[in-house]
Amino acid sequence: MDKLAHDIPSPGRIDLAREPDFALGVLGVRPSRREVAGASAKHFLQRRVMQVLVALARSPNEVVSQNELIGRCWDGLSVSEDAIGRCIGQLRKLAAAWPEPPFAIETIPGVGYRINPRAREAEPEVRAAPERRRWPLAAAAIMALAAAFLGAWWFVVRPAQGSQAVLYPTISVTPFQPADGSPTAKAYAATLTGEVLDAASRYNLVVIRPAQNGARTNSSSAADFQVGGRIVQKGSGRTVTSELVDARHGVVVYSFDTPAPADPKIDVAAEIAGRIAHALDPSKLTNDLSGKLSPSDYTLVARANDAIDRFDMPDTLGLVQALARRHPDDGDLQAAIAITAVFGAQQAPPSDRPALVLLARLSTAKAAELRPNSALLHIARQLLVGGPLSYAQQERELRKAKDLDPNLHVTFNALGELMITVGRTNEGVALITRSIQLEPMSEVVIAGGANDFVEAGAADEANDALQREENLWPDDAEAARHLRYVTAFYLGAP
Repeated sequence: MDKLAHDIPSPGRIDLAREPDFALGVLGVRPSRREVAGASAKHFLQRRVMQVLVALARSPNEVVSQNELIGRCWDGLSVSEDAIGRCIGQLRKLAAAWPEPPFAIETIPGVGYRINPRAREAEPEVRAAPERRRWPLAAAAIMALAAAFLGAWWFVVRPAQGSQAVLYPTISVTPFQPADGSPTAKAYAATLTGEVLDAASRYNLVVIRPAQNGARTNSSSAADFQVGGRIVQKGSGRTVTSELVDARHGVVVYSFDTPAPADPKIDVAAEIAGRIAHALDPSKLTNDLSGKLSPSDYTLVARANDAIDRFDMPDTLGLVQALARRHPDDGDLQAAIAITAVFGAQQAPPSDRPALVLLARLSTAKAAELRPNSALLHIARQLLVGGPLSYAQQERELRKAKDLDPNLHVTFNALGELMITVGRTNEGVALITRSIQLEPMSEVVIAGGANDFVEAGAADEANDALQREENLWPDDAEAARHLRYVTAFYLGAP
């Protein structure tokens, strides 16, 4: 992945705790609480996403360069283009949550982004957040008290009115156990623990770090989840077995093996952190992250993502339905039930298929009632359209989903497969490639993409996907052998 590495100063760094509230169209934005509120809804944003929103809102209708965003929101650190793109995607998703989007963000290719506030006649014009503002003493005192109260929890949203739901789960990284008692093994385990801790901080996870001042604190007891594992010597190499543990119940909810190659350039810690973030990512199930998912919900999310990766649709359906019972007003979850039910019908015995298709149709109707602007809703509708003359309608639904959520890999995957089916091969290959880029830790996505590339005759892309799969899942030799055989059979490879 190309990196945007910039050695630039960041005098305009955005400190959310000191940013004043401002209006954005019909919305009220409170940066210090990472809160965006309209007349009928309230949303909570990730820290980086709110920083990007503030940076754009400081200069409404003006282009803000990628360099400026990196300097103000990432302190000038080296970050990928995808990191900025994910934040922009979340802001566009936020705008789409209202029947009439209160703002739009325009991409200026190769330059940056521009925010265009709408409905400005109904609310005060967006105030450009100043670089520095002198606060009244009372406001400064309130902010100081708030900062003292939040402490280590400043990145966790605790909504008002007594709700204890969190926006993102908290994790701690416990020491990895060495392969043996040798100094080399112990040193590697200690280094890996610290690297996983640092790598996890790059994702949408609230990482609770151990105290740095020597005080004896149990950071694990304060976290929703614990990440740890052990290093096992296998032949001449090492394998890291990682576990995601529900800290409240001490139950493992997700585990996986990662080879530890001798090449120090391969970032094992980043892979482990990425897979943990993948497990706790609810975007395949719901994009309505308005501070309502609890730690128990995230346990279901992790298990559902694991079931999706195993393509176990009955298990996935039960877990999504359990989440939907907890959040009956979530339209995305209803759409996820519909999508899972359709795939489940494809695997189910013929006698069970009518009931699953009926469930999919009822859930789609409910999703349309609860959240008509849901990208997952359009994916569900596309799956329920059948027949060879339906390709145009399927494409329309999928393109609507893509416009509503440009970061949802399922849309790119489905649209790419449809394009390959109708002979628009180059576009299909590009879409499948993007789906893998958006979900680089999912075996189902990578293996499915390899098959799609084979069908499209894209030998280089197929081999790249196979190599990725072998690197991530070296123990799944049977699947790799099967895919290589298929590749050779269709593409004439040796």
